[in-house]
Amino acid sequence: MSDHGFGDIDVVVRDLDGALDSLNLADRRISLLKIDVEGLDLSVLRGFSNAISEGRVGFVQFEFTLWAAITNTQLKDFYDLLGPAGYSIGKIYPTYIDWRPYKPEQEIYVRANFAAVHKSRPDLIERLVSDH
Repeated sequence: MSDHGFGDIDVVVRDLDGALDSLNLADRRISLLKIDVEGLDLSVLRGFSNAISEGRVGFVQFEFTLWAAITNTQLKDFYDLLGPAGYSIGKIYPTYIDWRPYKPEQEIYVRANFAAVHKSRPDLIERLVSDH
């Protein structure tokens, strides 16, 4: 990895599934996974595919912004990864979450936070639904 003219830095990169394995935590449930990595949110989730597919993450918060466009990521990619694993996805607003199926017109690269909640946590979906 270049540090802009100050020399090179070697960085060890691990996926989250591997990190949990190495810490002997691979069987643990995770209540909340908050991701904020400037457009690489989908890559983080892909590195957590075992925990995601096993439903061991109850709530995921991720961003969908212009950085996603720069990394050639679409909102549909999140739905395709999380939906089959049993997650409901919605856009986060100040007082509620708008749980909704994917529609192509949602591919708007503005600053937005989304939530994904596993089907094992219907209580969260119910508490965070719109009052409208």
